[in-house]
Amino acid sequence: MTSTFGSLHIALRSLQSMQRSIEVASHNISNAATPGYSRQKALLTTGDPYSMPAMNRIQIGQIGAGVTIEKIQRYRSDFLDSQIRQETFMLKGWEVRYDALQQLQVAFNEPSDTGINSHLSAFWTAWHNLATTPNSATTRAQVAETAAAFTASIRETYRQLNMFQRELDDRVAMEVQQINDLARQIAQLNGTILQTTPGTVDGFSAVPPWPGLTGLADGTYSVEIRDNNNLLEFRLVNHTGQAIAIDDAGQSGTTTTANWQPLSLVAGTTFDTGRGLAIDFGSIDDHSLGNINTNINVNGFTLSGVGQNVAELPSDTYYVELRDNGGLSEFRLVNALGNPVQINDNAGSLTENWQPIPAAAPYSFDTSRGLTIQFGAGPYVESVRGGSATPPPIAAANAVYPARGTQVSTVGAGAASLSMGNFFSGTGGYDIALSNYITADYNRIATAASANSPGDGSIALAIAQLQSKSLLNGDTTTIGDFYRTTIAGLGRKLASWSKITNSWPSTCRAGKMNWPACR
Repeated sequence: MTSTFGSLHIALRSLQSMQRSIEVASHNISNAATPGYSRQKALLTTGDPYSMPAMNRIQIGQIGAGVTIEKIQRYRSDFLDSQIRQETFMLKGWEVRYDALQQLQVAFNEPSDTGINSHLSAFWTAWHNLATTPNSATTRAQVAETAAAFTASIRETYRQLNMFQRELDDRVAMEVQQINDLARQIAQLNGTILQTTPGTVDGFSAVPPWPGLTGLADGTYSVEIRDNNNLLEFRLVNHTGQAIAIDDAGQSGTTTTANWQPLSLVAGTTFDTGRGLAIDFGSIDDHSLGNINTNINVNGFTLSGVGQNVAELPSDTYYVELRDNGGLSEFRLVNALGNPVQINDNAGSLTENWQPIPAAAPYSFDTSRGLTIQFGAGPYVESVRGGSATPPPIAAANAVYPARGTQVSTVGAGAASLSMGNFFSGTGGYDIALSNYITADYNRIATAASANSPGDGSIALAIAQLQSKSLLNGDTTTIGDFYRTTIAGLGRKLASWSKITNSWPSTCRAGKMNWPACR
């Protein structure tokens, strides 16, 4: 028979177990809304029984020890836990994408009157109008103003995109770069103001710079021509006269040089400088004297160089007339009509007056206009154009001079030149703008394919036609379609991803990980 204290102890253990179970239930109720909490339960088990001690056992069985709590068990499923973690990972990924697309939608602001698409359409319309009325100051201003608004919208879009560009995935970053590439392609359409010199340089044109070479900076450039011992040479200089390194015409595009180059290498061709500028050179006429007639005064004529900033003699027959001026033999050069011709006066200027015959050997006189006279040693006899063989005045020595039609000139003094400036400035979407070169004078917007062609809007038309020309995606998509397709794709993704993120229960989207609500 058990003692009274044994029964009391069983009752105590029962009360303690029930109290612990009530505590666990209260703990569960208190954490019903706690994210990540899982329900707990107190597991009750029978206490270990024991046998009554006796000298000789006359009773059957053992005495019970009441109830005890074996453990506190958490109700958790490893499978559901892995599902929750996976779904949460996917949900957060879609939320990041969705938020990024929402920010992109705000940045592009399409469709609207201030979006890139609206400004791009206005930009194309302005070029179409300019192609129709290229001489109109109003349409030129319209082109400049729409270009400024267009570039401003690109800059603003780029600024907003740059604020969260780290949140964008690779596909969005690539599309942004393609938009910047679009801006660069438009910026390559340069406006040029052409000024040409007939005979030597027929014109200029803008071309892409060669790989590895930088394009010419905005400014005015001139093609200088010189006669180096009867060898015509050229070089390109800037507005200060500094020589510019360009393709070496004699090296087949392998090197560049700022030195003088033979004009014969490029005469009659379009010479690509490699720096974004091509020069159309005129041909050089045959240059050899014909039908030379000498006399006792003049032994002959030779071709020679043309001085800088001096016009070459025009094609004609030239006569050397002599006279005796108080014992001093003087000469002058006249043309086939007998009119005096301006030649070098050995003092750095030109004169058509009588001047002394060289007094020392070799008695040659360079006119500085392409012809050298070789006098004899004397004595000299008066001679005139149309004179007789004998007696004095005798017939003047003469020669037929064929002009090359090339003007020897320097910057600021007859050299063919152009003012060159980009329509757009900047290197990308963050700084693209209408260039200061165009802003300073809207007349610098080139519309004609060649100089001195009023009413010619061929360049403006070519730019306007880019609107319908497939240039992107392997020449399969126009600029406008590419942009609109990009925006439409952005809208489709936004709608699709909105449905995906909203498909999760609200408790999961709020970050509550109670598995019964999120499974």
